[in-house]
Amino acid sequence: MTRSKVVALLSVLAGCSAPVTTADGGRDAGGAVVDAGPEVTLINASKYNTVLGRPTDSSVAVSVLAGAAGDAVFVEYATALDSSKTSLLGSQQSTPVKSMAGEPMVVDLTGLSKDTRYYYRVHYQAGGQGDDPDALHTFHTARAPGSTFHFGVQGDSHPERYDNKMFHPELYTLTMEQVRDRQPDLYFMLGDDFSAEDIAATFKTANFPAGYMFQQTVDGVTPYAQYQQLPAPFSQSMVVDGVGAPRHNAAYLEQRELYLGLLANATALFPVNGNHEQAHLANVGGIFNDVAVFAADGRLKYYPLPAPGSFYSVDSQVMTSVNGYPTLAAPDGLLRDYYAFTWG
Repeated sequence: MTRSKVVALLSVLAGCSAPVTTADGGRDAGGAVVDAGPEVTLINASKYNTVLGRPTDSSVAVSVLAGAAGDAVFVEYATALDSSKTSLLGSQQSTPVKSMAGEPMVVDLTGLSKDTRYYYRVHYQAGGQGDDPDALHTFHTARAPGSTFHFGVQGDSHPERYDNKMFHPELYTLTMEQVRDRQPDLYFMLGDDFSAEDIAATFKTANFPAGYMFQQTVDGVTPYAQYQQLPAPFSQSMVVDGVGAPRHNAAYLEQRELYLGLLANATALFPVNGNHEQAHLANVGGIFNDVAVFAADGRLKYYPLPAPGSFYSVDSQVMTSVNGYPTLAAPDGLLRDYYAFTWG
């Protein structure tokens, strides 16, 4: 990707406003049919960092950061609001999902209506008990063919370049707030948003002499047992969760906590890799295997992404261990790193 000494951020909201529609809003407590009425835009801050992902014509994933292992969430959702726009009419409720080890809780809402505006509320249960409801938010299932909609695109945000005038936290926050206020259906991140560049540079400095020339035929096939003897191998918690990482590096969690969480409770995110994520397949099976695999683990942990199916065409290659190195933490082994689908 082309670089320049400017804020390398593209945020484009394309398309036209979606037509106002009405839909069957379900039934109220008395069994009467509720008319959903005109679509309503809700711009509410979230008590719990909530990110939407992998929407289809009948489903969406709602990912909520966990405060601690043992916490749980469930989601209440409907297609209609009361006149005050603070309560759901004819709502349904998901099964609670618990965080077993502090990982984000992902609730998959299924059986939804096509081309429909939904409103939802996350209910948080600390320790799996009680009920602490969030504000109302919204999402839209896949638009009908030929209909118009909003989407957003960004690339090269490079938060790790905060110290060379390329990344400005205040400007980036303002951009995310602008996206939040427009509430596009979809938001695509084209890469270099979760750079591990400084982590890779630190790894090289700690383990190899200055000027060392890396060779794919040597370092790219170094056995895992030999790699483990290096003074400072890659740290999984650093790349995946940012623990002890150089500022803004491999910031899958930090990007979500500080920036992407501002908009993603009403807009589905679609992050993909750039070169600075260091997630190249060429790294697999050699001394840079772990930075590539851990980068994928971070993306999959903090962002619910599409899998192969009837709605999405997705990378279906299943990752396996190469040369004794660790492979993906995801049980299905899917990278979910590129995808195609139809919307509107």
